[in-house]
Amino acid sequence: MGVDGYMRFHPEEFVRRCARARELMERNDLAGLFITEGGNYTYFSGGQWDFSFSRPHILLLPRQGDPVAVIQKFPAWNRIREIWFDDVRVYQIMTGLPVKLVADLMKEKGMGGREIIERFHRLLVEMGGVGPWSFINTGPENYNGNSGGPTDRRIRRSDQVWIDGGCTYREYASDFCCTGTVGQPSSRQRKMQEMVEEITRAVVRRVRPGIRACELDAINSAEWEKRGYDYREINWAGGRIGHGLGWGSSLTEPPHIASYDRTVIRTGMVITIEPGINTEYGCFQTEMDIAVTEEGCEILNEMDRGLRVIEG
Repeated sequence: MGVDGYMRFHPEEFVRRCARARELMERNDLAGLFITEGGNYTYFSGGQWDFSFSRPHILLLPRQGDPVAVIQKFPAWNRIREIWFDDVRVYQIMTGLPVKLVADLMKEKGMGGREIIERFHRLLVEMGGVGPWSFINTGPENYNGNSGGPTDRRIRRSDQVWIDGGCTYREYASDFCCTGTVGQPSSRQRKMQEMVEEITRAVVRRVRPGIRACELDAINSAEWEKRGYDYREINWAGGRIGHGLGWGSSLTEPPHIASYDRTVIRTGMVITIEPGINTEYGCFQTEMDIAVTEEGCEILNEMDRGLRVIEG
């Protein structure tokens, strides 16, 4: 943040200017502005542009998220005091714009969480869904949040992106999740996702009429214990590994697939099985919506449950 007495205007003025620009970006479907012209740079950043072509200053103003200024080191001490926002990157070369730094920065300034969710909801509606809903977490500082809404945080290379969401279709509710990584997943990310899928499928295979909800929860705990984990400590979803999937406004309903629920599972029920785990390197879950049949169950949302690779 700039320093009072050095900034040209109060930050609120620059916020208004950027908001007007973002309205035009939205109208014209632009991801952001790459500002190099001196007057426009000063208008949006508050910093004085440099007269020398050997040390250009630029501004990246994304449609969502915080702006970023890139300035040369020689005048940086003075210029940073003028710029109204915090993210100022300083380079040292005197032979023009540091292209690699800017290219990496533009990759870093990927889609924001709000933009991702807006597209997700729009797609659900275009396909006939009603009342779309979702949770999302992206980036290491958010991997422990399973019920958070979208923010303006931009996804970056190596981030994991987890979305849990759904809608109603002809009054029937859906609830599913999908996970991907920006760039190739690490070995431990891939292995954890595979392990969670193995455990989830092991529980699903035991679903049949007559089994109790608490017995399914015990099967899940035993599968984690085989692999060296105590699921009581993980407690991923507040003590349950699934729930009934309802009709109309009843998205989640009993039975609770949990140690405290002795409900007998019966033919015709629709339930979810969705154990998961949060780690410092990602959020892992492979939620399955299943219909209980006379012989066992049918997975309603069968799909590839590996980690998607998000190009970035």
